[in-house]
Amino acid sequence: MKVRKILLGSMIIMSAFAGRNAYAKESGTNNTTNKNISIDSFGNDFSVLNDSSEVTTGENTGENTEVTYEEGTTEEPEPEVIIPERQFVENPNIKISGERSFIFIGDSYQYGVLGADRSYSWLDYLIRNHRNEIKDLYRNEVGGYGFAINGHKYITLLKQLEPVVKKPKAITDIVTISGYNDRCDIDLIYANMRSYVNYIRKTYPNARIWVFPVEWTETEGKMESIIKAQNEIIRSAKKLNILVCTDNNEVLKSGKFCSDGFHPNVDGQIALERLFVKALGFNAKKNSKSNPPNGLTYIERIDKNGLAYYIEGIFNGKYTGGSTYKGTQYYVINGLVDYSYTGVVKDKTSNKYICVVKGKVSKTATGLYKGTVNKKSGWWYCKNGSVNLKYTGLAKNENGWWYCKNGKVDFNYEGVAKNEYGWWYCKGGKVDFSYTGLGQNEYGWWYCKGGKVDFSYKGIAKNEYGWWYCKGGKVDFSYTGLGQNENGWWYCKGGKVDFNYTGIAKNENGWWYCRNGKLDFSYTGLGQNENGWWYCKNGKVDFSFVGPVKRESVWWYCIGGKVRFDFNGTIKYKGLPFKVSGGKIVF
Repeated sequence: MKVRKILLGSMIIMSAFAGRNAYAKESGTNNTTNKNISIDSFGNDFSVLNDSSEVTTGENTGENTEVTYEEGTTEEPEPEVIIPERQFVENPNIKISGERSFIFIGDSYQYGVLGADRSYSWLDYLIRNHRNEIKDLYRNEVGGYGFAINGHKYITLLKQLEPVVKKPKAITDIVTISGYNDRCDIDLIYANMRSYVNYIRKTYPNARIWVFPVEWTETEGKMESIIKAQNEIIRSAKKLNILVCTDNNEVLKSGKFCSDGFHPNVDGQIALERLFVKALGFNAKKNSKSNPPNGLTYIERIDKNGLAYYIEGIFNGKYTGGSTYKGTQYYVINGLVDYSYTGVVKDKTSNKYICVVKGKVSKTATGLYKGTVNKKSGWWYCKNGSVNLKYTGLAKNENGWWYCKNGKVDFNYEGVAKNEYGWWYCKGGKVDFSYTGLGQNEYGWWYCKGGKVDFSYKGIAKNEYGWWYCKGGKVDFSYTGLGQNENGWWYCKGGKVDFNYTGIAKNENGWWYCRNGKLDFSYTGLGQNENGWWYCKNGKVDFSFVGPVKRESVWWYCIGGKVRFDFNGTIKYKGLPFKVSGGKIVF
């Protein structure tokens, strides 16, 4: 069991974490019984399943502890009962003066369960509204505990406080609520209440002992057992001469339960607080200094301090939205400001989606923020504190640059997108700074180096469809000619390298012989293009060449580097006459 201690001005609050897994060994009988216990952190209905000794609720927090029961399943031998002067009052409504120090022991009602959520309990409200009437305060509550539940007894919770209560004799009041969980073993209520009371009278000799059987339900099948348990608690309280309030259940009727049917809702907890204020003799009129104005106010909570949302002095655990405190606008979730929350939320006032950064509404936030917009979850581009649904382009967060379409990060996008620093290649919606190659957008295909479009690039680049000629960083689908990359010069047709092409092609440096699409600087001989056959030397057309050239087994006569198919006559080559017919040398 972990106990937490929070200072509230002059008050000290002790609170047990409400749930854990426990492996318990029961003592008090001849045999040892092992029990697997799971206690719901929100104190949900506690039950014993048949005779299997397995006790089950709903929570698994992963913490293991061993519990040794003080009592077995049968009533202990009758101990000496210390009878103080009579203090029993059946329906107390008393005024008590002087400094008061309290211990409060309880279960999920006192912990503050609201359906599936942790909310303010009656004790939280009481502390909030009556701090000025309390000197010291200690508390311990765990869902599923009571007087009579084996392994889940109030006396255990009370004993856990003993090491931290500095002045036991200064404790003036010990308050315990009960009634629901004790219906599981009504026969043990008196014996265990007696042990509980005797422990208090020995450890806290000056304390008034209060018991409030207040727990109720809207579930018909459980009402009878609850009534029996409460009647036994009242009977035992009278016998033990302690203060008991017997008309509590009336305050929980008329729609004061949450959806589970046995935990009070906000209205129910407030009703219990008003009942206890009156019964314990507090000032029924709330202190103006502790009664917060409508909206946000700073409070010291059981779990953490912070801002909470109040309406007419009552904590509103249902409110979600914006609210201002001391000139700063905060975002409230279920009545509380969550200082760890950063993301996109909907502002109900303006109907816009706004940015919240660590609980505060930001009017300057620009970048990517997570949230749900128009029922779509994801990351959204925000500018000056609100989502920009018209934005398409790149935006940055701590994980990199991302492509957004209509304000939302598109994790499926692959292509080229723009920001203020240039055009960039994206894959999976993210800029890939390691990429070198071609990327596409609505304007065409672009050559990227280190992820960025290089508008100065001229040459050949690759994509999944082939190799392409780029000029000004862009694939030129109109280009036919030679283009270069680190692997050589290549013949392109319609912008694409044609690896099947063998012939003559042109670039700014001349005409060249290509074999299988690539310029061949080693070639000397004839090569062809649409304009004819040409004499090449070391891959380049030699427009100054005049003379015969052999191709395969035939010799051809060239003038100006070109085969002259129109030439007929006699030529001299190396001092010898040769007859030419249609450009072909006839031997």
